[in-house]
Amino acid sequence: MSKQPKKVVEAFSACGAVVGKVQLRDFTMSSLLIMQKLNCPLIAGNGKMTDMDIMRLVFVLAHPPATSFRLLSQNTETFDESVIIFGESIALSDLPKLGLAINKLFTRAMSTAPSSSAPGKKKMEEHIHLQTSRPEAAVSAGS
Repeated sequence: MSKQPKKVVEAFSACGAVVGKVQLRDFTMSSLLIMQKLNCPLIAGNGKMTDMDIMRLVFVLAHPPATSFRLLSQNTETFDESVIIFGESIALSDLPKLGLAINKLFTRAMSTAPSSSAPGKKKMEEHIHLQTSRPEAAVSAGS
């Protein structure tokens, strides 16, 4: 089995990023498969992400893949209920920082793609800032 170059391995590492009460896990093939199963627009490149799409992504990146898979195997509603419960632990004021941390993780991971024409790379780069342009919502809702 070939060994992955250190640069590639580091690119997919969350490096223990913690924002508020959320600790991001490494971006893995399992993470990608779960996001595909959820029809995540970020991965599919098929449109703008909704707030629920974003929370699903955060949930997947903050939990072991087996947890997400087990919940999804039951049904999407069970998964979404867990996402909503998890969302209660995220302060609105942490959303911009969380978006930046996930953006950094995906940007590093996608930088290892062979070219800028890699499937989904452009769409991923366009959507990944996770609405960090919405800090006014976090500020007004948190006031």
